[in-house]
Amino acid sequence: MDINVLKATILRVSDGDTPICNIRWLDMSKTARVRMASMNAPELSNPDASGIAARDYLATILTPGLQVFILCHIVDNFGRPLGTIYLSKTATKSVNQMMVEANHAKPLSLATQISLIKKSQINYF
Repeated sequence: MDINVLKATILRVSDGDTPICNIRWLDMSKTARVRMASMNAPELSNPDASGIAARDYLATILTPGLQVFILCHIVDNFGRPLGTIYLSKTATKSVNQMMVEANHAKPLSLATQISLIKKSQINYF
């Protein structure tokens, strides 16, 4: 397996772009909030309830106990792994893309994605 592909078990969905996972890499394990890359879901506090709808939709895909694969790009400003989530190693469409296609998230511009990246490298594990 590629070094930046992490195996994870979904614990729960926090909001429309942040699942909480138990991530396994080599012989290590860590519970983490994963920021889904290249997309942005509405905030839970949005008055039109679009944030709640996004979270609920993501929760139908990423159910507790589900095994997923996360292509981890880097760590964001808040120390979360920033990644693309796949339901299998052979999936051709990411969960991130599914959220955008279902209109529960908007794609992020490259400039916005860069602003999410922490400037210094940190050792996640």
